[in-house]
Amino acid sequence: MITTDRSLNQWADALKAKYPTGLAGPREALSTALEQEGLPLKEAKRVAEALEKEGYAHHLPGGNPRWFLSRVPLDLKGLLKSLKEEFQAFVGPKEAREEALLFIVEKLAVDKRVAEEILTALEAAGYAALAYDLHKERERFFFRFPETLRIL
Repeated sequence: MITTDRSLNQWADALKAKYPTGLAGPREALSTALEQEGLPLKEAKRVAEALEKEGYAHHLPGGNPRWFLSRVPLDLKGLLKSLKEEFQAFVGPKEAREEALLFIVEKLAVDKRVAEEILTALEAAGYAALAYDLHKERERFFFRFPETLRIL
C-alpha cells in the first residue's frame, strides 16, 4: 500500500510495478489509482501532480488517453518536441524500431529498456505508428500528436 510517508521515487516505483505498461484513462486516472492504493483524495491529487511535475508521470491525451509511468524523471515533452521537429531528418539503423529507440536513447540519455517503454507507450496512445517512408524507401516510425499537444 502506498502511504503518505513515501518519496516521489518510491511512489513512481510502486506505480510502475503495478502498471508496467502504463495506466489507460483520462487525467484523473492517476489520482484514482493512488486513491485505490489507500491515499486520501486530496493527498492522491497532490502526489499525482507532483509525479507529473517531476517527470515520473506523463499524461498522453488523445483518442487513446493514458499515463506513461517512469521509474526515473524524464522530459517527455522535450522528447515529443524533438520527435516532431527532428526525427524525420534523423538517420539511424535500417530497422525502424531500432532507429526510433536510438533517437529516444540519444535525446533523453536513457537506456534501451526505458526507450522501449516510452516507444511502446507512444504506440499505445496512438502517437507512433510504423509506415513505409517513400523518401527513405523503407519502413519508419511516424509520430502524430493530438491537437492538445500542438503547442509543442
